[in-house]
Amino acid sequence: MSDLIKEFMKDVLDVKIKPIPLPRMPNFFSVFLEERKEKPEDTIKILEGKRAQIEEMSKQLQKALEAITKRLSQLEQQKRETTNRRK
Repeated sequence: MSDLIKEFMKDVLDVKIKPIPLPRMPNFFSVFLEERKEKPEDTIKILEGKRAQIEEMSKQLQKALEAITKRLSQLEQQKRETTNRRK
């Protein structure tokens, strides 16, 4: 269909058509393969904000880890008590 339109434009309307290269899909892995370069938006304020976010996430993960460890310890203790009662 597009060839028909191009031919019409060329013959009837006398329009010269320049070939347009098809756009290429970017490589999805290029982001991971490129080296990290400092960007202009990497200002001190932005980097300090990112650092604070990461520190807060780390604290939250540490609290979650402690809660899981405590609960795991309780369950293991209960398991030992039930196996001791059966003996």
